[in-house]
Amino acid sequence: MKITEIKRKGKSEEYYVYVDEDLYGLMQAEYIVKYKLKSGLEIDREKLNKIKLESDRLTCGTKALGYVSKMLRSEFQVRTYLKKYGYEQSSIDETIEKLKNYGYINDEYMAKMVADSLTNRKGKNYIKKDLMQKGIKQHEIENIISNLPSGEGVAKQLAKKWIKNKTLPLDQKDKAKLYRFLAGKGFDFEEIKSATRDLNMESDDDWC
Repeated sequence: MKITEIKRKGKSEEYYVYVDEDLYGLMQAEYIVKYKLKSGLEIDREKLNKIKLESDRLTCGTKALGYVSKMLRSEFQVRTYLKKYGYEQSSIDETIEKLKNYGYINDEYMAKMVADSLTNRKGKNYIKKDLMQKGIKQHEIENIISNLPSGEGVAKQLAKKWIKNKTLPLDQKDKAKLYRFLAGKGFDFEEIKSATRDLNMESDDDWC
């Protein structure tokens, strides 16, 4: 097989490598120089594959580091992000392991930080769903949720803000809207019922 073209990708340090006129893949400039790759070079496929894997490990790590440096990310999020760029599974696994060792990925810590940041404006159902979408393991989610305080107080504060410019007592239509609003914030039925009861907007039966 023969390298027929090497073309730079924009202004980056990555280059498109073409083999026998077909696109083979992207490689870092460092490895193109290191292994003296150039147009017209005859090369064994196994050797080229090893060079690309070496290059991918570098770019995969760099890409992942840039991703996690912006905000806390779960292992699932990082894996999903890297798969989108087509990295080999072995490169992704190696990168994930390095990020864990250096403390850039810690699902338990990340989940607690996310939950703590949401407890003053969201209910447990919302927090649970958010953590599930981030790929946090079920047992870790249950442990975190079980240690969160009741959302009744937060639900009450949000309800107070919602009815601020409403005419009291609320009619059934507005009560239903308020219920949907609080449910959308992740509060359960009992929290909503208790929070709205304290505002003297309805009888115990109005939410049943």
